[in-house]
Amino acid sequence: MNISLATDLREHVAFFIRWKPEVVVAEPSYYRALVRFAGETGQRPRISVAITQGEMLDLSTRKLMEETFDGEVFDHYGAEETGNLAWECPTHSGYHINTESAIMEFLNHGEPVAPGQPGEVHVTSLRRMVTPVMRYFLGDVATPLDEDCPCGRGLPLLKDIEGRILDFIMTLDGHTVSPFVILSSLGVVDGLEQYKVIQERDFSIEVLVKTKKHMADSVLQNVEQRCKILFENMPVTIKPVDTTYNPQDHKPRLVESRVSGA
Repeated sequence: MNISLATDLREHVAFFIRWKPEVVVAEPSYYRALVRFAGETGQRPRISVAITQGEMLDLSTRKLMEETFDGEVFDHYGAEETGNLAWECPTHSGYHINTESAIMEFLNHGEPVAPGQPGEVHVTSLRRMVTPVMRYFLGDVATPLDEDCPCGRGLPLLKDIEGRILDFIMTLDGHTVSPFVILSSLGVVDGLEQYKVIQERDFSIEVLVKTKKHMADSVLQNVEQRCKILFENMPVTIKPVDTTYNPQDHKPRLVESRVSGA
């Protein structure tokens, strides 16, 4: 059953509490809205299996979902142009690639990368007959794996979907800081409810953070220490905010660089 996202969240939660659906499929931003609603009202729906799609799932959102809904989170990876491309199984060892419906290539300067190395994702759809999609560049970076999943399915795996290339942080010496590294570092900070990293055109970095009120000082100190390691000599400002999310953003980015060429 599809639930209109235009309706009030109170109606959604009432539906979940009454009908107790085992599986819910939605974007991470929708789940974050449910988490905020649960924190504000005390009404916490139980979702046994929460499937995320359509947006990049960061570690902090995954953790909040698991704690709030008392269920398991499975992320799916795909694109509107190509459909579903890869998905997590119960082992969470990586993302199984749908090789029966798409060919995925991981390239660096047009050449295939070695297993375990990140590469730009290019996709050829095996199901788009009317409008063929061949070696389509998604603008994402991911890492192919050369190992078998313990689940025994036999499908090839990928990991570390790093989001849009434009979301890499540029350093003053021309290097980049991967958004996946940033998410992995900030996403595990205890008491950090929301965050967003913004790099301006002058290379300065602003980190917007929403913290649990009773942990604000320790969280800000922790974030500052991690940013010194992540960005080294880059100018960084840590800014406490009430929320980092703009409800008008369909696909909010947690890491955004405005530097030309990023």
